[in-house]
Amino acid sequence: MGRCISSTNNKIAVTGYTGSLTELLLPVKIGIYPVTAINASAFKNCTTLKYISIPSYVLTIGKGAFDGCTDLKIYCREYSEAEAYASSNNLTWFSRGDVNGGPGKKHVGGALAKGL
Repeated sequence: MGRCISSTNNKIAVTGYTGSLTELLLPVKIGIYPVTAINASAFKNCTTLKYISIPSYVLTIGKGAFDGCTDLKIYCREYSEAEAYASSNNLTWFSRGDVNGGPGKKHVGGALAKGL
């Protein structure tokens, strides 16, 4: 797949990605360890990547993790680190619905899209 990971204190961090997938689902766990971080510049200039799903276990996303990823859309939980990162970096993100099964939402560049 072209991903690079590191393990510290029984937690996994995505440190880099060099693949050419257009869609990527980050796993909640690798083996028995949770994926809790995406390091700075991990997906930098991955221009083929258009959709990424980030689990709520990811508590840290480093600066510039997705710089140069043109037209990237992030799927995540509302109020997650991924939502905060997307909003503060003017990226489009979609929620997977709330914990009570409510509808998902689409945010374009940090603003809620109307009529969805």
